[in-house]
Amino acid sequence: MRAQVRRWRLGAALGLLAAGACVIGFRGKAAVSGEHDLVGIDEVRIELPDTPVDVVACTPIDPESDGDPALCPETLAYRAVWSSTAGTAKDAEDNAAKPSIAVAREDGFLRMGAIVPISVAGLVDLELETIELPADRDLHIAGGVGDIAIDGPAATVTVEIDVGDVDVIGGDEGLAVNTGQGAIEVVTAGHADLRTGRGSVVVEQTVGSRDLLVHTAEGNIDVTLAGDVDVDLVVRATGSIRVDTPQITTITRRTFERRVGTGAVTIELVTGRGSVEIVGP
Repeated sequence: MRAQVRRWRLGAALGLLAAGACVIGFRGKAAVSGEHDLVGIDEVRIELPDTPVDVVACTPIDPESDGDPALCPETLAYRAVWSSTAGTAKDAEDNAAKPSIAVAREDGFLRMGAIVPISVAGLVDLELETIELPADRDLHIAGGVGDIAIDGPAATVTVEIDVGDVDVIGGDEGLAVNTGQGAIEVVTAGHADLRTGRGSVVVEQTVGSRDLLVHTAEGNIDVTLAGDVDVDLVVRATGSIRVDTPQITTITRRTFERRVGTGAVTIELVTGRGSVEIVGP
């Protein structure tokens, strides 16, 4: 008798699992895209739900030159997909079609965000495939969870996210990255302020001596300097510290400080748990 009861309960449980699988078995998608004029816009601000963000910047065409403006128009273009899971194929498709990407202009700024109706809140996901814009616009990205990849902007770049890796090539007029958890990898000609709660940081400077601030609570720091003239270097690490540049050479642990020339360029590298390696040009 007990065996029969156990078999009945097992069968009922499997039936419920199967029913649950049917409820979440249909997935709907809605592709969206847009193109927005950036004439008169100095900064693009992107604030989206959890999603990876991939930004590609192109070199603006001088309107007085013979270059083809179509190669890099003064526009922001994007492609994305909303997705939803529901109990029927129609519900899944309908849910995916309800949210939208919102773009607004305000005092020299262009803001890009999302509108998600309450009826589908928590039922839809956004996957941003790519954003394209001219390299001479400042860029500010804020978000929750999702890796960020940025390639090409020559103006200022700011990234603020809760969780995610951040890769940046550019930010030549200044770069700031703050991620609560995630690795940071940067190639830049600009001053940089890079912070992560947990993750490694890799930095390659491409032009001259530039201010550099790197803080990670846990992770190694690797830096390639484009110059070490007139630098004020401060390094804090629980592990090893290795420096090999034309002006500075050392292998030590815990703490290292060195001032070269006027010390006008500040380089501060701090890891709460990890090692630091610095090489020169």
